[in-house]
Amino acid sequence: MVSAQSFSPIYMGNDFNFYKGSKLTLDTNSYSLHYMFYDKLDKIKDLFPQGVYSPDETYEFSTKKESLLGKIFRVDSIIEDKSHRRCIFELVENSTNETIYFIYDIKRCSSKSGFPFLTSKEFKKEDFCSSIKIKKDDFTDKVNIDAPWEKDGLARYQISKVISANSKSYYLYITTTGSTPNVGIKGVILLLDDKSKINKPDVTVDIKVDGSNYEYSALIPLTEQEMNLLKTKSIDKYRLYIYDQDLSYGASEKLKMYIQCITDMN
Repeated sequence: MVSAQSFSPIYMGNDFNFYKGSKLTLDTNSYSLHYMFYDKLDKIKDLFPQGVYSPDETYEFSTKKESLLGKIFRVDSIIEDKSHRRCIFELVENSTNETIYFIYDIKRCSSKSGFPFLTSKEFKKEDFCSSIKIKKDDFTDKVNIDAPWEKDGLARYQISKVISANSKSYYLYITTTGSTPNVGIKGVILLLDDKSKINKPDVTVDIKVDGSNYEYSALIPLTEQEMNLLKTKSIDKYRLYIYDQDLSYGASEKLKMYIQCITDMN
């Protein structure tokens, strides 16, 4: 039964190895399943309709959603195909041991349109610490420790640590979008998963044009006490001035893992 386990929308993008050993079930709200699922590995290379798993009667290149709904798959192995910027997940069905193959397009799998699953797997910081970059200035001995830039829908975020001779500083960079321009504005609120808040009323919110919208961003200094809080509590959403941004479960957990990594690094 799918309900017996906890499944959430988790989009890892380039961090596809996170899924190895995880459990996946089809998101009932997923979009079309064109050229995603195959019943044999050797049919994937040229994306021929022949070999598509449980093909739709009208569109033979698309898998019938009904054939996957309610099933739980284990990600047994991941085959990387760098020439096509994709991976192939070997999926084994929980109850029947049926094996099918899913094409993980790295560019598209940062959202539901490319990754049609809900995932069950515990987040562990060991899965993320290796992605963090450490750079030392040979002249000043200052050390910059930066987690990767991450994107979650329209939002971007990054957590950083700066170590100098007598101090450690932490910074969270976050963005959101808005349809109206506002300049000279301040105020950031982080809403955590237990409904507690970190309020930063004096933090400046910057603006730049982003197509037909405006991107709002803030560089937020965090204290050691606030970092320790964020090691155990996830950021559910945040507000920049009057503009609110939700974080997906996967994005908020990933950010928490990066915070755990960075606080322990020197």
